[in-house]
Amino acid sequence: MSRLASLALMGLTLVASAAAAQDPIEAELDAFWMGVVSSVENWDIDAQEATYHPDAISVMDHEASYRTRLIADVFAEARDSASVPPDATLAFRFSSRVHDETTAHEVGMYRFHQAGQEPFYGGVNSYLVKKNGRWLILLEIMRREGLEQAEWETLGGG
Repeated sequence: MSRLASLALMGLTLVASAAAAQDPIEAELDAFWMGVVSSVENWDIDAQEATYHPDAISVMDHEASYRTRLIADVFAEARDSASVPPDATLAFRFSSRVHDETTAHEVGMYRFHQAGQEPFYGGVNSYLVKKNGRWLILLEIMRREGLEQAEWETLGGG
């Protein structure tokens, strides 16, 4: 297994209970988030964009105010300006996971870390839909400031 694949498996820390381990939909969602981790750690913008519904909306808190954008615009900007982060790792932990066979609402935190920098903790609030056998994010609300390692640790997961 490659170093990056190992990091992706270790980096994706999902709080899983015995019941969650038996839930096939939650297992699908775990696999979805592993794909998100891999696309970010490999800095594959096409793969990142493929995790979203084509009409997805991103809501981001930016300097104490919220801003909405179509995800296609977010990725167009990323293609124009993004540089590959060195040795980036990403992990998710969830405090609430509500779903049925075709819809899901995932709430929690993410931890993004680049070599030589302090880890960054942000909030994630994603609404997903399953289309043609694939989970896709329809709406994400990202809280980018004010979260701390202590909050991360309360979500468990090692």
